[in-house]
Amino acid sequence: MTTTAPPVPEVLAVTELSFTALLQQHTVWRSWSNHGDLTTHYLADMDRQHLLNVRAQLGRMAPELHHLHLDQLTRAWRVGTLTDEEFWAQHGAARLTGPQEWLDAQPLVIQIDQLLREPAPARGLLRMWRR
Repeated sequence: MTTTAPPVPEVLAVTELSFTALLQQHTVWRSWSNHGDLTTHYLADMDRQHLLNVRAQLGRMAPELHHLHLDQLTRAWRVGTLTDEEFWAQHGAARLTGPQEWLDAQPLVIQIDQLLREPAPARGLLRMWRR
């Protein structure tokens, strides 16, 4: 499958591996390769098992990621990139949401779940019968 993807710099900085940044977009997954290189995988090009593995990993990390999100909201408020009203609204909403529910509402997870719901392409003999 060939897809047209946006340039990676528009999605994430080339040297960045930030779960917060990853969760806020719906195009790529970034991870460290076995050779120590930061790799970028376009979600639309990932096979089903890779998507399932990423989804499971994110699910296991939900409490940590939720706590990190709250921490980053606090940091943004303290340095002045969030107003008092923005901070209290966003922080309050995030605290009222459980970690798994919060994770399920993130753009990356929504896209992974959508791709996992799509039927797998027909292969071999079944392809002839599905025409």
